[in-house]
Amino acid sequence: MAAKRFRIDNQDALFELMAEAPDISSEGESDIEFEPEGLPESSSGEDSPSEDECNDESGEEGLSQEDVCEAYWDEVLPGADPYSNGVEFSVRNPGGRSLPLRNSPPIVYFNLFLTMDLLIHIVRETNKYARDLLAAKAEWIQIHPHSRLRWWMNGGLTVALLKKWIGLSINMGIIRKKNVKMYWDLTHPSQATPFFGQVMPLWQYLIVTRMIHLNDNATAKARGEEGFDPWHKVRPVLDSLNRAFKKYYVPRQVLSIDESMIGMKNRVAYIQYMPNKRHARFGIKKFEVCDSSNSYILYVDLYAGRDKTTGCEKGFVYNKVMSLLKSCDLLNKGYHLMTDNYYTSVGLAEDLLLTTTLLTGTVRVNSKGLPPEITRAKLQPGGSKYLRKGGLLACAFREKKSHRKPVLLLSTASLASDVLVHTRCGQSAIKPQIILDYNKGMGGVDVSDRKIYEFAAERPTHRYWSKIWRNLIDVSIMNAYELYKINTEHSKLLSRHSFVVDIIEALCLSQEGTSSEHSAATPLLAPSSKEHGFAILPAKKERDCAICSDRSKPGGRKRSRHWCPGCNVGIHERCYPLLVHNTPCNIDPDDSSVG
Repeated sequence: MAAKRFRIDNQDALFELMAEAPDISSEGESDIEFEPEGLPESSSGEDSPSEDECNDESGEEGLSQEDVCEAYWDEVLPGADPYSNGVEFSVRNPGGRSLPLRNSPPIVYFNLFLTMDLLIHIVRETNKYARDLLAAKAEWIQIHPHSRLRWWMNGGLTVALLKKWIGLSINMGIIRKKNVKMYWDLTHPSQATPFFGQVMPLWQYLIVTRMIHLNDNATAKARGEEGFDPWHKVRPVLDSLNRAFKKYYVPRQVLSIDESMIGMKNRVAYIQYMPNKRHARFGIKKFEVCDSSNSYILYVDLYAGRDKTTGCEKGFVYNKVMSLLKSCDLLNKGYHLMTDNYYTSVGLAEDLLLTTTLLTGTVRVNSKGLPPEITRAKLQPGGSKYLRKGGLLACAFREKKSHRKPVLLLSTASLASDVLVHTRCGQSAIKPQIILDYNKGMGGVDVSDRKIYEFAAERPTHRYWSKIWRNLIDVSIMNAYELYKINTEHSKLLSRHSFVVDIIEALCLSQEGTSSEHSAATPLLAPSSKEHGFAILPAKKERDCAICSDRSKPGGRKRSRHWCPGCNVGIHERCYPLLVHNTPCNIDPDDSSVG
């Protein structure tokens, strides 16, 4: 049986430990060997193992990795830490890259992410899905004359119509109403929002919402098949935005990685529960890499569950951090990463230091490799304790008496030092410098969540991927505003609210791709026009709807304040797609005897 070795720093500690050791019988041998430092020979007749031999995991009688971590942590006093990591930040001129002309309008920055190529891809996939769906349900549509599927435009979706749909969806995040139909309701003037009806009718917004698709369903792989992608529905948009996020911005030195939530309770296997996320405790979890200085999101990675993380040699969290940093090309450049106790570990900090990447974060008390002097430290309020092992600094700090246990931190960037800080109450206190560095650098993802959900364009829906798509639009707007602030003079800088409103108006007033043969919008005609279209009757007059009104039935008369001048009939907005146009008549719309 291999003996367990414990390195003892002085002989007094050796004698105390030997006194507590069990008696050794003449028939057996003890499985404990004591090797006091400074004696000419060890008690076993062998030389004490060197540090290199202890780190060698292949040795049969060498120390385990855990023993090595516990044995070679040395306590350091505040202000007496001579260590220097030698890591330098090698990125030149961090900030915006390849940005448009200075003082460009907000829509230009938004178009950096939702590019024309991406919009054309969405239009193509949406029209393909609509054709397939209408062909598959042709008989069902004939049986159900009031089906919403009849509303689909003959010319299909266009880029201009898609921009208007996106603009109205963003506007719903600023003007919040419980139901989508309320945005088009003009019954109560105090609550009316006529802008929505001026951009597109309600039926058109609803049918685009029903048909919109981001990827081809025919190329999706079933669960269990090779190449299965749980995020196939949003993959083209997700990859395109991640590339654009990295292309136009180079982060500053301090970064943060944390989880965020896309709030939903849909019946889907990817729903997670995180009680500490106040804005959305249920939903789809995503990992984000964020610049701590301005909360710019560099990369978004959706979490599909543990079934996608099998085969992780060093654990899922370790592999996730490494993959995020590699995806953003942030290793070997001297970046300083901030993480919470979900990510921080001794092994991660050591491996990141080998790639000249610094790490600072809180760490859990049961994390492997931490010395017991830190995990079991008994501190007075305001007390701190530091231990160092090479480039790793472990810190325990108890801020006040109500905190029974100290908070633990691990860093490869900070030194053991205490500083005097002044609280908001006018009092002063001594805190470790590592605490101040962590509080300053951590929280970038939480700040970005706060910014996003201030004007979030989320709407209730049964399609989980639609909520992801809307959340990605919100992330794009937030990142676009950060680029806008970098590249705009202070005197011309808009507030974030004004920035979003400017984008909404630019999208909704877009006329791109609205030719006569491909236009998908129904023209809102003047009442005097005799062309086919959807128009408002003058002087608040009403007519029977040509589709749903039936005077032969009790209560079957349905009146509308709209009409088709070309057909000279009243028509509801929801019924207009079902109207078969006839030859226009020269009848005055004020003639109350008609209809």
